[in-house]
Amino acid sequence: MRNLGKEELIVYLLNYAFKHGLSYILVRGEPYDPALSFKHKHKMIINTNWHTSNELPFIIGHEIGHLMLGDSGIAYWPSFSGQNFLLRLFTTIPAKMVTTFKNQEPLCRTMASPKE
Repeated sequence: MRNLGKEELIVYLLNYAFKHGLSYILVRGEPYDPALSFKHKHKMIINTNWHTSNELPFIIGHEIGHLMLGDSGIAYWPSFSGQNFLLRLFTTIPAKMVTTFKNQEPLCRTMASPKE
């Protein structure tokens, strides 16, 4: 078994979103343009040019959380409902895609939780 890489994790998360009735648009915005979610359209917009590209899996999972939970309004970091859903989403990652972790550090490193 091997650890899930960043690109594979992004593909897994986007497929998860699609399978749950969510759509997405991947854009190459400015490095500090944040991701957006539109609840009524069940759509998220992800900036693939985010200044810290290692954070993209976390950002995608976070936006999925907002849409799945039906969050409304505009919020910026920190937004805990997205993070809480993301933690539950971790449990859906197939075991065959990741090494059994003695601790969560390798997966958290892959998810690259934002520092701010």
